Parts: sequence; C-alpha cells; structure tokens
Amino acid sequence: MEEMWINMGSESFLQSTQNDRNAVILDVRSAEEFGDGHVHGAINIPFTKKNEFLSLDKKKSYYLYCHTGGRSSLVAHFMSKAGFPKVINLREGIQYWPVEELQA
Repeated sequence: MEEMWINMGSESFLQSTQNDRNAVILDVRSAEEFGDGHVHGAINIPFTKKNEFLSLDKKKSYYLYCHTGGRSSLVAHFMSKAGFPKVINLREGIQYWPVEELQA
C-alpha cells in the first residue's frame, strides 16, 4: 500500500481541524508533556503505544502533533502504512503554537 500523509503548517492545520467533521486531533507526546498543555480537544496517545493507533477508526481524519514534529511524523508514517487514508502531521509541532490557545 502506498504511503499517503500530509505535512501542514499550524495555520492550515488549525483551519483543517475546524472544517473537517471527521477530525480527530492526536497528541503523540508523553502523558507528562500532554499535561503541561495541549491543543484543545486533543486525545493523548504516546507515540510508543503503536497498538493503540491500530485500533482507531480508519474512517476518521487524524491530525497528529508532538513538540517539534519528529515523533508525530513517525506516527503519521506508521498509520499511513497501516492503511489510514487521511493522516495529517503538524510539521513544526506545537513549539510555536500560541500558549494562550493551549489547554492545560
């Protein structure tokens, strides 16, 4: 199966999540990092828990992020190879996301 996933900047990422009725935002950082602040509505699945990603609904659109975009790109690659048709990675991670928009 051909790998298909997209890298997006933060503006496009945010707009896409708001316009996509099937959007699921996944924070792939550790539980501790997630607790320090995350994108509103995000679900935390640490990138090391590969089996949890495989149990997700393939009909949904997955918007992934981590701190700098490295771990989330690994998960995007993994999910794409596993047959998820719509996987989007926040290219630069949330390191530049406005602090006031993060949920504690």
